[in-house]
Amino acid sequence: MRHFNASINSERKLFLFVFIFLYPIVPLNYYIIGSVNVLNSISLILFIWFLFKDKITLFRIRKANAFFWLYMMVFAMQTFISAGVLKGMGYVLSYLFVCIVIITHVQTKAEFTKIIDYFIYGSCILSFLGIIETITDNHIFQSRLLMNSDIIRYGFTRSSVTFGHPINFGMYQSIMAALAFYRITNTDITRKKRNFFFIMYAIISVRVVVSVSRLAICLLLFSQFLALRKLELGKKKNLFISAIIAIVLSVFLTDILGFEFLNELISDFWKMICEVLGINLNSKAEISYGNRFDLYNWVIDDVKGHEWFGLGVGAKFSYKMHEWFTKTSIEVHYLYVYYQQGLFGLFALILSYVGSLYFIQNKKEKKLGFEGILNFNTICFFLLIGYFVCLFGVQETDLKRIYNVLLTLNICYNRICHQSLASAEYLGNNSS
Repeated sequence: MRHFNASINSERKLFLFVFIFLYPIVPLNYYIIGSVNVLNSISLILFIWFLFKDKITLFRIRKANAFFWLYMMVFAMQTFISAGVLKGMGYVLSYLFVCIVIITHVQTKAEFTKIIDYFIYGSCILSFLGIIETITDNHIFQSRLLMNSDIIRYGFTRSSVTFGHPINFGMYQSIMAALAFYRITNTDITRKKRNFFFIMYAIISVRVVVSVSRLAICLLLFSQFLALRKLELGKKKNLFISAIIAIVLSVFLTDILGFEFLNELISDFWKMICEVLGINLNSKAEISYGNRFDLYNWVIDDVKGHEWFGLGVGAKFSYKMHEWFTKTSIEVHYLYVYYQQGLFGLFALILSYVGSLYFIQNKKEKKLGFEGILNFNTICFFLLIGYFVCLFGVQETDLKRIYNVLLTLNICYNRICHQSLASAEYLGNNSS
């Protein structure tokens, strides 16, 4: 009987790990039936599996980053009201339910690190596919979606693989590079495995650079340099790292705020580098900036009369800039949330972001036995600061699931830390 239960448990964990491997990388714009996409489908399979094979354990939200869960419930409620029952159920299954399953079943250090490893493996596979897309000038999964987009910058084809936009893919890879760096610093892995993670870290980082996405590159540099600074490399090296961070933040602000004069300087600098390297630039490689401040005015005008709750989840933005061009995208995530969810949704979102940073900062001293100076709380804190700033320059879309799982894993991590400390105290008391 014990052997049978162990077999069932092993089967259950394997199913969850396979799901976790696929979850961040499946495309959102591939549909199975009607509006049911691939993500909804694999999440439904997960739900059916656990409905018949397993159980969900309730946990105290108050002790598990309460504002993170609050926003998810607010978004679910607004989706049900404005987008319909099917869309609401799709969100609950594909996001809220998945996070609850992870919290229920990631109970040990081994399970925690294994999920991170599966994330890194998936990212490395997408990196290879992304490099192939850049070399061949062809998009494997999103050729139709990106057919009319400006996908060449500085002579490089900007790959997106399964993601809906090269910027989202680049930011996803930046997050995965930070997780690979975290695993390299862990003390419980063999030299062979550390070298393996270093190779994957290098491949993922190269892929981020080749994406030619300024936001993604800045997120990578910002999180990595802060992590290096945390490792206490000495006064001179820390001064150099601080200077790099200042430069990165400057690039962040120029890209996010759309200052045309500064952006032209950056564009000219990149062109000069490309000319030195012998990279030919064509007209498609030109950088085009809209005035982001105008975008704020357009959105605010559209939402007039619906300021509190927005125009509804799924509402489409449209602004006719010229006779030949109508703008349909809102590149600022916070503005996009205001457009669809109003002040109520935007306030809940900001509260969840601030609450998450507070939750992690409040537990920054916690660590597991295999961690050195750089613990998972530190990595998450650095990533989230950079990520929240980046959202002034891009819609979250594909990244929402990665963000949710990252925070869910952080909750699991802190619970495992607490259990390890309690167990150590118990053993210490018994031995004395």
